[in-house]
Amino acid sequence: MSLVGRARTLLDTELSVGDLFGARTPAATAALLRAARTPTRRPSADVVGRPRPTEPPLSAAQQRLWFLHRLEEEPTAAYNVPIALRLAGTLDERALEGALADLAARHEVLRTVFPEREGRAVQHILAPGEAPVPLTVRTTAPDALDAALAEAASLPFALERETPLRADLFRVAAEGGTSDVLLLVLHHIAGDEWSVRPLLDDLATALAARTEGRPPEWTPLPLQYADHTLRQRELLGDETDEDSEISRQVRYWKDQLAGLPPELPLPLDRPRRPDTGHEGGIVEFGLSPETTAGLRRLASRTGATPFMVAHAALAVLLHRIGGTDDVPVGTLVAGRDAAAVHDLVGFFVNTLVLRTDVGGDPTPARLVARARAATLDALDHADVPFERLVDLLDVERSLERHPLFQVMLNYQTRTAEGPELGGLNSEPVAVHTRTAKFDLTFTLVQEPGADGPLNGGITYRTGLFDAATVRRIADWYERVLATFADHPDRPVGDCRLLTDTEHHQILTTWNSAEEPVQPVLLAREFNEIAALAPDAPAVIDGERTIPYGELLADAQSLAALLRERGVRHGEPVAVLLPRSAELVTAAHAVFQAGGAYLPLDPDHPAARLSAMLDENPPAVLLTDRARRGLLPDGFDRPVVLLDDPRPAAPAGFAPAEPHPAQPAYILHTSGSTGRPKAVTVPHGALGNRLAWTQRRFPLGPGDRMLAKAAPGFDVSVWELTGPLLAGATVVPAGPDAHRDPAELARLIRRHGVQAVHFVPSMLALFAAEPEAARCTSLRWIFSGGEALTDTLVRRCAEVFAAPVVNQYGPTEAAVDVTARTAVPGEQPLAPLGAPGAGSRAYVLDAALRPVPPGVSGELYLGGAQLALGYLGRTAQTAERFVADPFGAPGERLYRTGDLARWNVRGELEYLRRADDQVKLRGVRIEPAEVRTALLGHRDVRDALVLVRDDLPGAARLVGYVTPEDPSTTPAPDGLIAHCAGLLPGALVPADVVVLDRFPLTVSGKVDRAALPAPAVADPAEAGELPEDATEQVLAELIADLLKLPAVGRHDSFFGLGGDSITSIVLVSAARRRGLVISPRDVFEQRTVSALARVARREEVAALVRRPGGRGRAAHARHARSAPTRRRPPQFPPVSARDHPARAHRRAAAPGARPARRPPPCARRPAGRRVDAARSGGSGPRRRCVERRAGGRVPHRRDRHGIPHRRR
Repeated sequence: MSLVGRARTLLDTELSVGDLFGARTPAATAALLRAARTPTRRPSADVVGRPRPTEPPLSAAQQRLWFLHRLEEEPTAAYNVPIALRLAGTLDERALEGALADLAARHEVLRTVFPEREGRAVQHILAPGEAPVPLTVRTTAPDALDAALAEAASLPFALERETPLRADLFRVAAEGGTSDVLLLVLHHIAGDEWSVRPLLDDLATALAARTEGRPPEWTPLPLQYADHTLRQRELLGDETDEDSEISRQVRYWKDQLAGLPPELPLPLDRPRRPDTGHEGGIVEFGLSPETTAGLRRLASRTGATPFMVAHAALAVLLHRIGGTDDVPVGTLVAGRDAAAVHDLVGFFVNTLVLRTDVGGDPTPARLVARARAATLDALDHADVPFERLVDLLDVERSLERHPLFQVMLNYQTRTAEGPELGGLNSEPVAVHTRTAKFDLTFTLVQEPGADGPLNGGITYRTGLFDAATVRRIADWYERVLATFADHPDRPVGDCRLLTDTEHHQILTTWNSAEEPVQPVLLAREFNEIAALAPDAPAVIDGERTIPYGELLADAQSLAALLRERGVRHGEPVAVLLPRSAELVTAAHAVFQAGGAYLPLDPDHPAARLSAMLDENPPAVLLTDRARRGLLPDGFDRPVVLLDDPRPAAPAGFAPAEPHPAQPAYILHTSGSTGRPKAVTVPHGALGNRLAWTQRRFPLGPGDRMLAKAAPGFDVSVWELTGPLLAGATVVPAGPDAHRDPAELARLIRRHGVQAVHFVPSMLALFAAEPEAARCTSLRWIFSGGEALTDTLVRRCAEVFAAPVVNQYGPTEAAVDVTARTAVPGEQPLAPLGAPGAGSRAYVLDAALRPVPPGVSGELYLGGAQLALGYLGRTAQTAERFVADPFGAPGERLYRTGDLARWNVRGELEYLRRADDQVKLRGVRIEPAEVRTALLGHRDVRDALVLVRDDLPGAARLVGYVTPEDPSTTPAPDGLIAHCAGLLPGALVPADVVVLDRFPLTVSGKVDRAALPAPAVADPAEAGELPEDATEQVLAELIADLLKLPAVGRHDSFFGLGGDSITSIVLVSAARRRGLVISPRDVFEQRTVSALARVARREEVAALVRRPGGRGRAAHARHARSAPTRRRPPQFPPVSARDHPARAHRRAAAPGARPARRPPPCARRPAGRRVDAARSGGSGPRRRCVERRAGGRVPHRRDRHGIPHRRR
């Protein structure tokens, strides 16, 4: 750059850095200049003598440093530049003090302070006599020198009142005599790395003169830094002038950096935070002579500089540890292309962004060529101040990361000796301020001599990285550089970051954390348990207790009926039932018959149920009379009603003993094609999952597990089967209890439940419920389906004695494959743990290579628990279930789409999704499926769906559409209703925004960041203010919960952004204000006015509570979970095909029949014997009275220690 600048100045011609590298020799360069003979269009740089402001403005680079200085709450030494020299003797203090004053007199910037004038900083230049350079002289011992230097170098500057240079002279007393170490600390706002040479040269000249008792004699400087500030603006021209130099360069950078990701993925030990700070550490490394020589040969061969080779190697490293082909790296350019500033102290340096494409698996030689081209182009456009570039590119500003790049690369040449000061020889001394400007700064240092060694160091932010992590990064960089040196013509993908030992550890050792288990045979195991303890309670459903023997007999009678209908060998059997004893019976009947259990959720819309049944028609469908009306018209498969009489199973009925590869159950998940996918899980997978979970978290006779998951959620399979293979009891939560923390707490306490599973969002609400702390029977609280935060873990530790077990596993891997007890305060997201028995996990890059610990990659699962694939979806199965490159022939891996990493303890840590799939409150959502539903509306031309977490209230699903005909814009409510008729509640957008067109980025993609937030109407303008005190309370609660300024009386809670989780928070908040509403009330009534009509005051609600202590919610749950019950006329029946958050669903599918049930005492409840009903007088009627009085039937234990009811 210096040579190019001199040529431009002296020869008045254009010469680029690229021209210089292309020519390479003086003769070729001269020929190039003779051929060009084009005078430069740059304006004159002569600004000396012109009038300038009394307080000149800051340069662009200084402005950014000033901004960063003011941004810090506490002053920082991050931008201190320490210069330390060890002298061969002692200096004359008075001469040094005079020389420092001479130095400040020569360079205005060293006697400049930066006060603020009306919100803007200016350069206030002090007169030479008003700004002496502070000098401190102290004595120190040799072993304390490093600490003393670091302490002095780390003192921050108060720029508004302190000049930016100070000096410390350390007198080091040793046995051989005393020597001095001089430390100069320069703030970056007044100097840069290239300022060190002129500063030390001028100091040496002044010190030599002052030692002789005279002032220094030196050639006057052609200009001062303040003059450069004005000159810089004149040279670049006006941005509004398209022909100006700055406009030309800005156009280049806008094109070069278009679509640059805001953040480079790095293996952070701690997440970014706005207050992470700039405390830093350094890890040093050295390269072997062989590697150093090989890198020099590669540079010579490719016509590149050593910096370019180092840059290409760094791009490979960041590509491998960040999983991206698009690698931006920052570097510095001197900014001293004009001869007039070569001897000037000042902040001339500019920051460049070097963007490298590592895609295509190039060889090192080819990648060096790419890095060379990127560097030369950047140097030819190096005049746009980085700070201005950030503004022009409209980069998202964040206190958490540096804009445009987070990794810096420097290449330096170390001099053998320092300058002679006061007649004394000197040598440089390394000083570290323990600060870091960037996440990582890689510095390579060429030691003195033509063949001098090449050493390096990585400066890192200690708020983000541990020293051990950076040491591993340094080792990886050394291996990449060695590969460049040794194999410049092999693809960079062949470079191995891992040693053989590390490779074995990741692939084998960490996948053998648990001993294998013997998978259980579900039907046989259940039969054996039932035979051992037929009178032990298997299911407690409301007031019904069903013993093992009765449950088995009922399941086998149903299984025999299924076999008569042709169910064998994994034939799918659909089950359309809510959580209940009947669901438990149906599931086990399917397993006894040898079929594949295919649960369908009655809460799903009719259109979705119809689509599932059409795409994967079952051999038989099990349901009851209350839900038969949910079946689509024309459904032609056999239907068995559980509430119809049926004969007992034939004598000698034997349960199926399926092959491990035979389908056990089939679950539907959200599909990226717009249709739900049916995941088929074999018996071997389910048997392994049940066996290792039972070994890790054993349940036994007398234990009880709550079954609260939705029927289509994979956890429900475990809840319905796992406890019954251990002699424990399943306690189904009623149809609404799973949404009510208070009711769940009462249920757990009433039945002494030991184990329960929550998705984290629901667990947070449960932990906030006052009654939850009284659930002392809990032994394990399992949580999965979402990332588990430490905040929630710590809250649970305060409330519960039971630990929280973090579980992870997709539907495609039999419920979960890891389970790890969460430790409060460990890290922001609880680790997933090691793979469970029989399972394997691999964190791989795009080329299916194992990535090192701490590095993110896509998580692949293998082993015993993999699903068979997607029923009827061969292509999608092949896409997600791939050949296992580390296993035996024929073995497969499942691509989870989750980004994860190993920690150094051999545990997996979840990071985020690798694709568009999202998890919202534990539900897996493919935005493409929601988009397909929106595109199915006749008035929609294009659609896009995303989860927004920047809106008031909780994160929610938002749809964006463009109209087919701009003159007939579809109504958002109509689009939501359309989706509600096709999708389950969790997949229905909370809001839909209609746009004329989607905003686009410069690369032509949809600019998601520019999509507008859904508008919120002002209730005052719409005339919808609350009309009474109850409405006012509810409106205030909803507004506070969803962080809205106000809520109108006709506003829908769900339309404003509420969801199932926040509805529970609303119920709890209303109770604290004296209003009693239930989660079902919120789902059915939705608006403030409708909720106010059904809400009751706490004192009124207390009068209708049952004497046994069970409140309105429990009474309502009992009424709904009873086998049959008619609702009072004032409560209209709600079809199961209604979307829980929207009224639009009510017109979803014609022909639906509402559930009509006779009173609960009208017939014998399933699970109770007739003789038990007859005991004690008037049979069923007597039993109902006992229940309402809160009476309980005493228990006793049999010879196996299993409790059962007395008969």
